[in-house]
Amino acid sequence: MGEFTGKTFTVPGKRRHRFTEIVPRYVDNESSLRVLDIGCGTGEQLIDLAESLPKASLNGVDISEPNIESAQQNSKRSPACGQLNFVCEDYMEFREGSFDVIMADSTLHLITVSTDLLFAKIAGDLRSDGILVFTMPYVCAYNSALIAMRRFFRLLRSSFTDKFILSMGKLLHRGRVSEETLRERVNYMYLLPQRYLSDVLIGQLENSFGLDQVHQYPVAHDSPAQPKHRLIILRKRAEP
Repeated sequence: MGEFTGKTFTVPGKRRHRFTEIVPRYVDNESSLRVLDIGCGTGEQLIDLAESLPKASLNGVDISEPNIESAQQNSKRSPACGQLNFVCEDYMEFREGSFDVIMADSTLHLITVSTDLLFAKIAGDLRSDGILVFTMPYVCAYNSALIAMRRFFRLLRSSFTDKFILSMGKLLHRGRVSEETLRERVNYMYLLPQRYLSDVLIGQLENSFGLDQVHQYPVAHDSPAQPKHRLIILRKRAEP
C-alpha cells in the first residue's frame, strides 16, 4: 500500500453521486447509522452522502496523509461537519468499533493482504444485518488485457512513462478532466489488482463470512485506461 502514501485521490462527481443514490435505498435514512468508507480519498464521497443520511456518523479511513488532511479541510466547509470523521491509517490496523454500512469505491482490490484476511476484517467490522457496498474490477477479457499492459508499464516505469501516460490521458479526455486530476491518476496505471469480483469471490463471501449478495449494479466505463467495474451490495447475515 506504500504506492498510495503521500498521494491524493479526488473522487469525480459522477462516482460520488452513484454511491449517494444507491446506499440510501438499503438503509433507514433517518436512523443513527455508523458508516465507514475504506480508502476515502479526499472525503467528497462521505460529504456528499451526509445530506441523504442526516443522523449518521460518517467515518473515512485512508492510508494517505495528504488525502486525510484534504478531507478534514473539506469537511470544515460542509454543513455536515459534525457528522464527519477522517483517520489516516492502514485499514487493516483500523480499530474503531462496528458499522452499519461499510463502503469502498474501487479500493478493496488494491489492498495487499490475502482475500481471507481482508474480508474477515470487514465482516468483523460490520454489524449484524449491516451492508457492504463496493465497486471492484470483474473477471473479463478487457480487464485481463488492460492489466497485462499495466504490468508492462510497471516493468518500465520511469519519468518518461509517467509523462507518456499523462499525455495519453490528456488526449483521451480532451479537456474534460483537469490536468491536476489526470496527474493524480498516473500512479494508478501501474497498479495491479490483488483480486477480482467473480462468482467464486461472491461464493466465498457468502459461505465463509456470512455476506449474502443483495444486488449488483453495472458501472459506467468512463475511460479505456480504467478496468471495468461492477458495484455489489451484500448484507451481513443476521445472527441467530
